[in-house]
Amino acid sequence: MKYTRTLTALLLASSLTASTAVVAQEPGAAAAVPALTTDEQAAGQEELERKALALLDEVIGETPSLKLVENRVRLRAAAVEILWPRDQERAREIFNAAANDLSAATSGIDTDDPQYQNLTNTISQLRHRMLGVMGERDPKLALEFLRATRQPPPPVPPGVSLRQPDQELMLETQLAQQIAARDPQQALRIAEETLSRGLSANLMPLLTQLRTSDPEGAARLTANIIKKLRTANFAVDYEATNIASYLLLSTRPAENANAQQQTIAADQTGARRPQLDESVRRDLVNLLVNAVAAGNAGNARRSGNMGGLLSTVRELMPEVERYAPTQAAALRRRVEGDESRVGGNYTRVFHRVPEASTPEALIEAAAKAAPEMREQLYRTAVWKAFNEGNPDRARQIINNHVEGARQREEMLKELDQQLFWRAASEGKVEQAQAFLARIKSKDERVGMLLQLAQVTAGRGNAEVAVDFLDEAWNLIGGRAKNHSQFGLQLQVAHNYAPLAPPRAFEIIEASVTHLNELVAAAAVLDGFGQDAFAEDELKGQEGYVWSALATQCNETLAALARVDFEQARSIAGRFQRPEVRLPARLAVAHGILFREGEQSNFKRSPVRRGRLRGGLRSINED
Repeated sequence: MKYTRTLTALLLASSLTASTAVVAQEPGAAAAVPALTTDEQAAGQEELERKALALLDEVIGETPSLKLVENRVRLRAAAVEILWPRDQERAREIFNAAANDLSAATSGIDTDDPQYQNLTNTISQLRHRMLGVMGERDPKLALEFLRATRQPPPPVPPGVSLRQPDQELMLETQLAQQIAARDPQQALRIAEETLSRGLSANLMPLLTQLRTSDPEGAARLTANIIKKLRTANFAVDYEATNIASYLLLSTRPAENANAQQQTIAADQTGARRPQLDESVRRDLVNLLVNAVAAGNAGNARRSGNMGGLLSTVRELMPEVERYAPTQAAALRRRVEGDESRVGGNYTRVFHRVPEASTPEALIEAAAKAAPEMREQLYRTAVWKAFNEGNPDRARQIINNHVEGARQREEMLKELDQQLFWRAASEGKVEQAQAFLARIKSKDERVGMLLQLAQVTAGRGNAEVAVDFLDEAWNLIGGRAKNHSQFGLQLQVAHNYAPLAPPRAFEIIEASVTHLNELVAAAAVLDGFGQDAFAEDELKGQEGYVWSALATQCNETLAALARVDFEQARSIAGRFQRPEVRLPARLAVAHGILFREGEQSNFKRSPVRRGRLRGGLRSINED
């Protein structure tokens, strides 16, 4: 591919190639293209941004043609993020248009609709998205939006006594958290307004923030929360129980605190440490104790919030013995009886294993435990040994103690994966490759090769990184046979984008053609499987496989827009359906216009991985 001089300058300016930016030349050319001056680079970037803004205008202008509210709202929310640094007035207009759409959709939901749950879930997701866009940019407008689009509480099924968390209170207190650092007084006002309507566990992280920025306000809010707790019905109120538990555990004296609580306390300055009077602590403990006793008297063993209450009381037994000594013995029997009903001795044994236990102590506890919990204790011992820097001991525990060939094989594979991630993150490429050779799954090998490519590129070895990507592509190249392979191909393309743009363009172009075919076929089959369409329009939620794959295409197009804007725009325009084409074109504009360091909800997915079942998180996890 032949690149223009302007494009060459952009490549150098943006440092997309890891360490060796190569300038393409005409066949047979003898001399490299001379570097452009700073003024020429600035002029080229300005022209590129002008084209991207023109593309953004086109997308905004076509957005009303989409039939589904959710698709219009998502496009407008993304447009607001891009426009905000350049034209706040216009960005607010677009935000308000999305808010009006969402408000109309909210008021039009019928509780008798068979799709009621799906419809409300979609509205809830969109409100979160809109809140993420506007929360820190214009808190007042964000609050107006939340209150204009309030959803009615979900219908309570007959016989259900547990009071579910109030989503409206959660969202408003989440907004208060977003603005607390910048405007603690406004955050406090929002918190106090929401508290007048009910309790939300989101008030607790807000309290932590306010203790630093506004200690007096935090103290006032704490007093109001405690006043609210005194009238709460803990037997059915999950949020009230969580808040009381947090206040009691976070203010627990050091001699009663467990290791985790002591660590949290050590990280908090004196101004941030929560404070509770002794009389308040006594009152909260007695409120919880009395709620358990009342539930027991009414034979409400597992009704309402009783399970949460018993779990809370289990953690607060030192406080119960201090403030309610006459009831402590009966409560302990109640807690232990509940444990035996809901999980044998599983909970009891784990509760009695100290957090600082050695692998050997865990193995000893496993030998005495019931069969149904042995494997989990052995698993805990394995990862304890691993985290202590002794992977050989971890492997020995698996081989000597884990029963069943399948369980052993699975845990050994998990161990090798974690060893691979550790070696890769430390730049020990040869060691990582040795662990990679043990992995049989093609998909897992591709993910690991992508990780190695990222590590080596980040260390300035673009050539080796491309070799890893080539190896990954050789495993999964060609026409994808399933959605998993399709997604992996897009991840490879995304990683090629800064290192070997022609390869990335080749893959994404073929992917767009293939996805057009798949979406057309899905539209014909819709209703005979996953209902991914409504009003003959593909829903934009990533929960639908076609939308998820389209989003991955868009992420790669956004990265490639910085390499060759015109080609990226052309490929984005090849999506046949407007609800897929418009987000793709917006992504191309986003790739040019969105500045580093700006808040964005636009997703990137060079490597998507989840948490491994050892409780350990792999490096660079999204």
